[in-house]
Amino acid sequence: MKRVLQITLLVTLTVFKAFSQTAIPNANFENWDNAGSSNAEPTNWNSNKTGTVYAPSGPQTCFQSTMAHSGNYSAKVVTENYLGIAIVNGSLTTGQVCAPSTTKSDGYISSVVGNTGFISSFTGRPDSLIFWYQYTSVGGDYPTVQARLHVDSAYAPETANSYHPTENYNIVSRALWQGAASNVGTWTRVSVPFVYVDGRTPQYILISTTSSGNQTGGSANSTLYLDDFLAYYIPVLHTGTVATGPYYVSASNTASISVPFTLTGTVDSSNVVTAQLSDASGSFAAPVTIGTLATLNSGTIAATIPAGTATGTGYRLRVVSNGPALTAADNGSNITIDLVSNSVAPSTTQNIAANTNDTTLTVTETPAATSRQWEYSTTSGGPYAAFGTAQTGTTYSPNFATAGTYYVVCISTFGSLVVTSNQVQVNVVSNSIAPTSSQSVLVGVNGNTLTVTESPVAVSRQWKYGTTSGGPYQAFGVNQTGTTYVPNFASAGSYYVVCVSTFSNVTATSNEVLITVGSATITTSPVVGSPFLFSHSAPAANVSVAYVTSGTFNAGNVFTAQLSDASGSFAAPVSIGTLTATGNGTIAATIPSNTAAGTGYRIRVVSSNPAITGSDNGTDLVIDQFHTSVSPATTQTIAYNTLGQTLTDMASQVCTHVWKYSTVSGSGYVSFSTTQVSSTYIPDFATPGTYYIVCISTNQYNDLDTSNEVEVIVTNGTVLTTVSASGSPYLVSDSAHISISVDYTSDILFNAGNTFQVQLSDNTGNFGAPDSIGGLASTLSNGTLSAVIPNSSVAGTHYRIRVVSSNPAVVGTPDNLDLTVIPFAISLTPLDTQHLVRNQLGHLLTASSTQPATFYWEYSEVSGNSYIPFNPTQTGDTLIPKFVNVNTYYVVCNITNAANASLLTPEVVCIVTATNAVSNLPQSILKAYWDNHDFVVDLTDAKLNTPTLELINVTGQVVLRSALIPASVNRFSTQLPEGVYIFNIVDGENNFTGKTARK
Repeated sequence: MKRVLQITLLVTLTVFKAFSQTAIPNANFENWDNAGSSNAEPTNWNSNKTGTVYAPSGPQTCFQSTMAHSGNYSAKVVTENYLGIAIVNGSLTTGQVCAPSTTKSDGYISSVVGNTGFISSFTGRPDSLIFWYQYTSVGGDYPTVQARLHVDSAYAPETANSYHPTENYNIVSRALWQGAASNVGTWTRVSVPFVYVDGRTPQYILISTTSSGNQTGGSANSTLYLDDFLAYYIPVLHTGTVATGPYYVSASNTASISVPFTLTGTVDSSNVVTAQLSDASGSFAAPVTIGTLATLNSGTIAATIPAGTATGTGYRLRVVSNGPALTAADNGSNITIDLVSNSVAPSTTQNIAANTNDTTLTVTETPAATSRQWEYSTTSGGPYAAFGTAQTGTTYSPNFATAGTYYVVCISTFGSLVVTSNQVQVNVVSNSIAPTSSQSVLVGVNGNTLTVTESPVAVSRQWKYGTTSGGPYQAFGVNQTGTTYVPNFASAGSYYVVCVSTFSNVTATSNEVLITVGSATITTSPVVGSPFLFSHSAPAANVSVAYVTSGTFNAGNVFTAQLSDASGSFAAPVSIGTLTATGNGTIAATIPSNTAAGTGYRIRVVSSNPAITGSDNGTDLVIDQFHTSVSPATTQTIAYNTLGQTLTDMASQVCTHVWKYSTVSGSGYVSFSTTQVSSTYIPDFATPGTYYIVCISTNQYNDLDTSNEVEVIVTNGTVLTTVSASGSPYLVSDSAHISISVDYTSDILFNAGNTFQVQLSDNTGNFGAPDSIGGLASTLSNGTLSAVIPNSSVAGTHYRIRVVSSNPAVVGTPDNLDLTVIPFAISLTPLDTQHLVRNQLGHLLTASSTQPATFYWEYSEVSGNSYIPFNPTQTGDTLIPKFVNVNTYYVVCNITNAANASLLTPEVVCIVTATNAVSNLPQSILKAYWDNHDFVVDLTDAKLNTPTLELINVTGQVVLRSALIPASVNRFSTQLPEGVYIFNIVDGENNFTGKTARK
């Protein structure tokens, strides 16, 4: 009868962190390992070619197919006829295919705990398993797809056999599907519900598929195409907590609002989550869309409440999605929205004179604003600027110093919303007369012509005068209405002349000009010598004040030179010199050195007999008190050893300069190492820090003045780059201690006590928990560091190295090349137990190492220790076992790498018998057989002295060892599973071996 061999298939599914271990990786079979070869498998999946024992020796049953449901590839699983003697069921799985024997029912698939190549982490609790398939049925075959969520280990089928236990208690949920025994020629979607056993969180998922669902049957060429696996989770959408406001909108301004939501489960790739706003009562009968976000996950929508949304305190928000269509409950709390407004009244245009208050403007705000500010512009529509003195009340009275057209608004702030009111136009008119200097004229004699300048041109005007400063003013006997007026008074006295200009319905009164009328006049001549330069040690300034008189001055008259204040006002004049005379002359005057600085001083001459006030000198005089300032005064931020912006000493007098600095504001100034004595200085510091720069100026009188400080922030560099690391790949082992050199460069100035550390990433290039592998105390910006690759480093091809510093604390950028670490690891194949006849060659054993190494083959008669070399010594990476004596031998390869680290391979059990016969004694003498669970050795007719028994399973494990009683029936009660066993009976130098099967 034809023997049928079942070879099952295992695939390891590794769920990456990006999937949070809740999705099936490479579920669309787009990525393949060894594509095009006889052992091609989807990445993260396995076929019989990566199975155990007999599985890899079977034919290829898994193929890459371009007949895809989506993307480029699908998985093609085919049941094959193996050499005409065995049917190999096609399989694809996320476990490991185990074919421990050629008996089909012995085969199974398992998740191998501790071996990441054959176990798939999975912590989700999906609702169902979805996949797409096509199928060709031969001989009544049908396909199966099964998924088991489990903890610890799991098996498929779950029923125990001789090679695996029953561990149903590890199963959390099952999704089991059996297709029909018929052809399916188009891609067909299947959804299989997960049936949960309990509420545990699974650790792993075991998916097993086959093209022939009958484990002990199957027909060649039954073909199953698979694509687009999906662990489907019921999608759930939830509106998060939203700040309740208030949110302010206006007729033209919106309000921003953040709408968080949680979205779990499986959604369409084109899914869009939409934020909706209810009406003011919380009803979503006609919701308003206020924002969207295309997403497959939880998130926050940056939403916008529309302009003009009505005021209300009962608004609610919710989110909805379209793929699938879900509507979440609202946010659970009322939201307040205020439709704000502000307006200014009266809104009519105002016409006012310069420096004159007019009709008060009032702002009406709904609701009350949190703050406001009145602003103006000379252009309709803005931009608007604040007044010199901030106006923040609910009212404002327009007052402008300069003629022009102004547009006034109130800018109200409601929370974060700023609203600008309607604008009110204010037309400002002005007029002024010149020259402004006082005049001294004789009675009935013309003075200097006065001219009025009007903005805009007045409709009419009238010149007036008063005898008291500030008015009241009256018209001249003959109305003066021109743009000029020549002073002429018939009576002696002091007269204050103005021009009153009429602009439409606005009247403006100009500045006053003092006209002194008497029997004599004094005209002060121009004064030379301005500017007058003073400082603490400077002498008073001598000045000659010439004047011209007309008329008669009496004997004993004293002419006095008077100095105004800095604005030109003689309200409180200072006498600076006198001269007793009755006619023209020059007064030798002295300006005090402590006179305050100013640019609008005037000098005039007055007399005592008669008392006449003369005109002033006619031009502004400048008095300077020595001072200095540095410009620009703004803070500078520069890198160390980098030039900043040029500073200029703006001293008011000719002087010398010394630039100094301090690290403390306001004191402690010191000169630069190279003295800076120019009127300019360009900041340049070699050490990071904050510096305060001043210029100390010395004038001609040796008086010093210290300028304002200019703050200069000198920054350190920021770049620390790992240039290279030598020696990759790194061959690590327990005794390797691989030293490497790591070069770095930096633009940073490192402080005393700084320590550099060399850090090693994990094998993915991630520095989340780096290993410190070297260090050096240094302040050098460029250098080479020594480091040691840890012996315990795991294998990887994407390691990175970076350098970090402590003072300042800077994390450097890693080197730009992936580094490879290869740990010392070995293997031995095949590991199957070998049954040999003495002096007969066994099967070839091959040892391998991940690093260059030497190989020494050893053996022992005791499992696990006491290994000795073969004689002669066997070296090289292969060995064909051969033993002279009958016994059980445990063969290993002792592999030593270049760092003298040694590892032993797993053992291969070699059972050596005398001949191929069951026994070298007649069967009638020695009998060995199973009686249910008991193993029986009948030595009644055997002539043995001190016999011992070893019972060995097919994996080479000794499951029973005992002394035997000669000439007796020896019975051993066991709990061993069904299967094939080897018995070995040793009596002195005699050895009797046979095979028996427990069924």
